[in-house]
Amino acid sequence: MEQYNIILVEDDRVDRMAFDRSVKENGSLHDYTVASSVAEAKTILNSTGFDAVIADYLLGDGTVFDIFKMGVDAPIIVVTGAGDEATAARAMRAGAYDYLIKDPDNNYLIVLPTTVENVVKRWKSEKELRQYQSMVEYAHDVIFFKDLNSRYVIVNDKTAECFGLAREEVIGKDDFELMPDMEEAARNIEDDRVVFAAGKPKEITKHMTTPDGTSHWFQAIKVPYFDAAGNMAGLVGIARNITDQKHAEDQIKVALREKEVLLGEMRHRVKNDLQVVSSLLNMQAGLAGGGDAAAMLYESRDRINMMVLMHAQLYESGNLVEVNMKKFLEVLARQSFQSYPVTDTKITHTIHITDYPLPVSTAVHIGLILNELLSNVFKHAFAGRAEGEVRVGFDLNEERKASLTVSDDGVGLPVGFDIDTTGSLGLRLVKILAKDQLQGDLAVTCTEGTTFLITFEIESDYKEVNNHGNDM
Repeated sequence: MEQYNIILVEDDRVDRMAFDRSVKENGSLHDYTVASSVAEAKTILNSTGFDAVIADYLLGDGTVFDIFKMGVDAPIIVVTGAGDEATAARAMRAGAYDYLIKDPDNNYLIVLPTTVENVVKRWKSEKELRQYQSMVEYAHDVIFFKDLNSRYVIVNDKTAECFGLAREEVIGKDDFELMPDMEEAARNIEDDRVVFAAGKPKEITKHMTTPDGTSHWFQAIKVPYFDAAGNMAGLVGIARNITDQKHAEDQIKVALREKEVLLGEMRHRVKNDLQVVSSLLNMQAGLAGGGDAAAMLYESRDRINMMVLMHAQLYESGNLVEVNMKKFLEVLARQSFQSYPVTDTKITHTIHITDYPLPVSTAVHIGLILNELLSNVFKHAFAGRAEGEVRVGFDLNEERKASLTVSDDGVGLPVGFDIDTTGSLGLRLVKILAKDQLQGDLAVTCTEGTTFLITFEIESDYKEVNNHGNDM
């Protein structure tokens, strides 16, 4: 056991003799000086430095609190035979590093050497920490050091502000003595214990109510602190006030919920309006009494119904900025096969879609084109045929040039067919969407059936955003 230079402040001669006998018997305390009163202790302490002060609680000319007021540069251990728990607590709050109760058999002297050693080591460790006070004093974040009993050893102004106290009033106290909310204090100290037990840092998002009732949120980290000998001596805590950020996040969440409700209401109204238009077209077709007029109205109704299905799929995807083209077009193609059944012909289909996200506006145009082309196939490609095949493809090359292909092995287009002069409303829509909306090219070939190929460039600004997103 290491030996230390001690001063004993004791006015009882019998207790001084017992202390002297104990030192000589175990030889654990290297050297000690005796002061029999507060006045004598002040004289000695003003001229000599010691590793520790052992002081009786009640002295002939005062109490141990008179020694505390001197600001001694050494840890003070209080001993008394007349004290109780309240007295001990008062002494600890005043700055005592430990407290021993005298007993008739002087058993307290047996544990005194170990107590001195532990106290001195803790004092030296905390003295090292106090050297950092000037470094943390004016930091904008909350910075503090705690000992192994979760008492604050060093705090900066930001920490003291949290408790509504001066720094000096925080030192030596724990969270139970400083925080008005005992549950918050208990959680704080439990976090300390986790750090001490694991010997590892712990990140915490914590709530704190200051004495004036103000609510704060902190993002904190607590890191174990080790002394020069490698022994854990306490912890260092750094906390940033994120109250404004937390409130901003809450406001954003509320705004997002409001927008979600608004978008849901808009979708519901758009869906209802489109269904009303579909019903009106259906009624008008019925009143037309058949013929070409009725057929055109039914086609318009089917286009509206497909738009309803398409927007429903976009909304259910949960992403109102971009669309996963593989899922979107595969579902849309299957819906088209179900919506335009050809009862006299067995039609097989092949669908190959590259998994790539595109803006919603672009996806909608491609979906409308696909619907018109498949509708045209079902109506005309397999007339008089027992079976047929339809192939749908969407791909993207290395230059980020997209292509949509719809082909069939049907009867082909009429001789002399020209996409620019066709009277088919559906194919004219395909041309307008491909060239005017997508700024792309449209090619039609009639070899062993018919193939429509639409190619277009992906917008450069979207490519940059999307590629950046893929890198994250």
